[in-house]
Amino acid sequence: MNQVDAEKGPEMSRSKTHIFVCYGVISYEAACWIAARVPSRDKLAFFCTFQPQRRHEPGHAQVFLHHGERRKGEWSKVRGLCEWFQGALHDFNQTEHQECILYAPHVAEVPGNYFAYCDPRIIVRQLLPDGLINYVDRRIEGEGFEARLRSRLRVWARKFWASFFGFQYHGLYSGHLTQYDELNWDATWSLGAQGLLSISGELKIVPLLSHENQERAGSRESSEVQALVDKPSLQNNQTSQAALHRVLFIDQELGEIVEPPLEGELRARIVQRLQAMQAEGSEIFYKAHPRGQDRRESLSEQVPGLQAYESTGFLEGAIAAGGIDTVIGFFSTTLLLLASSHELQAMAVLPEPRRAKRPQYVVEIIEAMSSSGVEVEVLSR
Repeated sequence: MNQVDAEKGPEMSRSKTHIFVCYGVISYEAACWIAARVPSRDKLAFFCTFQPQRRHEPGHAQVFLHHGERRKGEWSKVRGLCEWFQGALHDFNQTEHQECILYAPHVAEVPGNYFAYCDPRIIVRQLLPDGLINYVDRRIEGEGFEARLRSRLRVWARKFWASFFGFQYHGLYSGHLTQYDELNWDATWSLGAQGLLSISGELKIVPLLSHENQERAGSRESSEVQALVDKPSLQNNQTSQAALHRVLFIDQELGEIVEPPLEGELRARIVQRLQAMQAEGSEIFYKAHPRGQDRRESLSEQVPGLQAYESTGFLEGAIAAGGIDTVIGFFSTTLLLLASSHELQAMAVLPEPRRAKRPQYVVEIIEAMSSSGVEVEVLSR
């Protein structure tokens, strides 16, 4: 097994601690892949601000999971996160860690910010993949006066609660969320290079979307039962064999970019496209966003026979492993990643930028999707 070439210089022969900060599934899956390949003498620590559905970090790693409610108000959410991180950092420091290598998706959130800017033990910083923010110019300050004000209030809240709980937060008021052009990261990990914006240092690929990697991952499961649990459910397989295509609609919440009336138009257009593909003989599957509303029941009235797509593992990897040949949605990172790395047809329905709440952000999404091979339909009046 190849070991991760994360170190530089002769002093790197000594034992190190690899700190993985994970904010979502993509960064967690990448972290697990990297952690399995670091020198066996090194220590591992995972700081996760979410609950992975399927955990598979190396058994000897220290793991700190945030159990807080993600949908609290901003002030309470920041307080809860800082309180959790204080305890996690205290437990982490019970073991000696002299030289540490940081892997983090970005530095706006508390754990990544502290380790990147405030912990003198960090000697190497590396960016983890985190989804769409790696492909668009996602600014800390946001667009417009209200967005900038909310951003500043968020920074002040983080600084206040960090200080209250006894650690530091380095205030960031502008620039890309990753600070890829300011912080001088030593390396950037990505699931694919096509269309990637946030590159700093050496570019390294995590092959989570390759068929070969998916086969190896399946063979490492502890039992056949676990492999079956993590396998996506493609129901009615007998009829699926005759289907022209297996189409997966990846749903998500749209309030970030459009108001409700325009959201209704976008969803209606998705339904039209699904109906057209179904009429041509395709089989249609549905996947709700993990933190969003499940609309399968209501959609089934318009798309009869709509089936649930179930997977407790890494969605992009499960799709890449087989079964689905067409994905459709709005601005899910899954569309971009699969289009750029696999022979899958990916389609996105997006609003005309001038009709969106965040016009420049939508422009960047359209450009990122298009450059990665996604077929983008821009819905105009």
